[in-house]
Amino acid sequence: MAGKLETFAYSNDTGFAVSSSVAILAHDSSVKNGSINLIRLQHPKFKKLVYFHISEDGGVFEVLRFHENCRSWFVDDYVYSSYLSDCCIYCCTSAYLDGDLLILSRIHPLYLVLPSICEMPQNYRQPFGQMVECVTERCSILEKNELLRSGIDKVCDNFVLPDDNMRVYSFNEVKCVDWLAENVEILKARFIEKKMLHHSILTNEKSLNCYAVDVLSEYLCEKLSNLLHQRYKITSEEKAELHKVVTHVGGEISDPTENYCETSTKKSKTFEQNMATGETLAERYKREDKEISKAFWEVLDINSRGTILLRFKYYVWRMLDIPATWMKENVVDPLQKDRKIPFYHRRFNRVRTIDECAVDDRVCYEEAQMQFHLDKMVDGYILDILRNRMQRCREYYINKAEYKCAKCIDDFEQAELNFYIKYGDMGYYGDVLTAYTKQKHRMIWERRHPEIMAARAEAREEHKRQMELGNYDPSFWKRKDPRLYKDYVISIFTPYNFSSFLRFKRDEPSQDPKFYKEREEARQKGEYKEAANPNLIWP
Repeated sequence: MAGKLETFAYSNDTGFAVSSSVAILAHDSSVKNGSINLIRLQHPKFKKLVYFHISEDGGVFEVLRFHENCRSWFVDDYVYSSYLSDCCIYCCTSAYLDGDLLILSRIHPLYLVLPSICEMPQNYRQPFGQMVECVTERCSILEKNELLRSGIDKVCDNFVLPDDNMRVYSFNEVKCVDWLAENVEILKARFIEKKMLHHSILTNEKSLNCYAVDVLSEYLCEKLSNLLHQRYKITSEEKAELHKVVTHVGGEISDPTENYCETSTKKSKTFEQNMATGETLAERYKREDKEISKAFWEVLDINSRGTILLRFKYYVWRMLDIPATWMKENVVDPLQKDRKIPFYHRRFNRVRTIDECAVDDRVCYEEAQMQFHLDKMVDGYILDILRNRMQRCREYYINKAEYKCAKCIDDFEQAELNFYIKYGDMGYYGDVLTAYTKQKHRMIWERRHPEIMAARAEAREEHKRQMELGNYDPSFWKRKDPRLYKDYVISIFTPYNFSSFLRFKRDEPSQDPKFYKEREEARQKGEYKEAANPNLIWP
């Protein structure tokens, strides 16, 4: 019984067919008489019914679905890439989600009948109509397909019965493997010509053979696929090694190009190890969480033994934890896994900075302006992360935070100082030109006062050395203006040196260029004395 063909009107003016719920974009070579025919046939490998398109010249096209979340292909008024010229876009408002792309991929019709032919007994002979009956019963057009009729001789031996003058065919396994090997060589030549694969695969004969055979095996049954692998002597170890190389070269996840911290190298090594074992980062984090939770309950179990109150608390906690854990692992996690919201880490290419723009180049100025605001936003997020990390550390250690959180506090103070140097004193509406002018004046000031910059660098190095020795001095970062005061302790009784503000003194190391020179001369004469702390009651 012939299958039902779905035909849609085709417009040569716009290049795509339109119906009430379906839009198709197809190349003219696959559409001769202005119609596109879709029929469901059995896939040669998966044994499932999939859509195929049969053109007037006998070409068979498989309808491949390419799905990418949150992606739209604009057809009317054209917004699509040039590589879609040989493709078909099929968008169905009821059956497919936004972002689905269906592509017409040409295949040889012989692949559709190979699964049934190779199951024939040895030396069993059949006429052409019976050999291709598995396909023609759903699509009678293929019975007259010249490409299929000429291709059947490449995998079968043909005989002519003397009595009936009828031509019959018998499957020849050797001829079939030879024909498949020819297709593998054609596929390899196309890979090399178009440079579709990574250089490490194209230059390695074994890897290229394995890759081409795997691509062709997508349309072969298991028996023919194994014979083709034996023909090229491809072992399971070589296949696994190729998959490891392909995952490393063309993996979907990649580390950012910027090095935001010193541990990025360690993270990348850990990421490569996870990819080599086939474990994703999400799976690794989930496994580590389970191990930590299991260790926590084991420790709690051991500590509660021998004490009635602690043992009772342990059982109560377990009664609350077991159903919650079961609910999360068996209900919540599977639902979230199937309904993941895609996250895109978009990488913006750097544009020219404001100092590279001409005076009258407005486009360059706007690009630099957007780049400045983007950098400010990213730096602000980094500063917030460091601030939250410091606050959590102080809340956790409380009285021990002064030496336990020294690294977190110092990192935040250094990042906040750098943020203020780059974006401070410009207000909310500060633009890239203001920042460039501020940077210019700062560089001029630093060049005019090298002794101050040298003293600051020396003080910074001394502060680092003291931190390495375990002596952290939080006053190194304190401001002399109480309006900018931040001790991160909410208390009005926190001791602070207000003397410089109350006596209207300036911040000598930062604002007085003669301070270091006079101090050095006084030290040489033996007249220099350290300023006493005005908050001291007893000397």
